Amino acid sequence: MRHRRPALLRRVPLALAALLAAVPLLAAAADGETGWRSTAPLPLERTEVAAARVGGEILVAGGFLADGSSSGRVDAYAPSGERWRRLPDLSQAVHHAAAASFRGRLYVLGGYAEPGRPSRAAFVLERGGWRRLPAMPEPRAAAGAAIVA
Repeated sequence: MRHRRPALLRRVPLALAALLAAVPLLAAAADGETGWRSTAPLPLERTEVAAARVGGEILVAGGFLADGSSSGRVDAYAPSGERWRRLPDLSQAVHHAAAASFRGRLYVLGGYAEPGRPSRAAFVLERGGWRRLPAMPEPRAAAGAAIVA
């Protein structure tokens, strides 16, 4: 059973656009500019993604595809060059996951891997590959994540 996006989401531009536009805005603000501007589009359009800043890039993981299926795809956006690069896919397709970064690593937590069932799964991207972490105590989806050190 595939999860269908509401009709409104199928008609509006990619929800991630606001996030991606915010990074160049922040960079431009340092130069004294203000305002919004478009950047390079996400190579594979999807919504309900998990995203976090790692170093000088924004990493975007998972999400819904246009056909309503889930994706395990991961891409990195470099605002300095306004370009994307492909990273290794998550080992499972997921949407509505949470993401956070710490010491150059991306953590992806929870989300929906199966329709209507939040996940306890947790993964870390390190040394060019994904490693599964111990399951979270409770399933979570459509949540935020932060690391407190």
